[in-house]
Amino acid sequence: MYKDMPLGFVNALAKNESAMLKFAQMEKGEKEIVLEKAHNVSSKQEMQNLINSIGS
Repeated sequence: MYKDMPLGFVNALAKNESAMLKFAQMEKGEKEIVLEKAHNVSSKQEMQNLINSIGS
């Protein structure tokens, strides 16, 4: 699953410690939902919004 993580998602996640910790604690199904959303992001701002929603 993790080899399919979008690079933009990984980079944005690495810059937000809170989001990174919350993502790490998610169940597999929750992570799959977030990664599906990440694959459908079409801009840097959308990715940042996704990461911010995880971290909040």
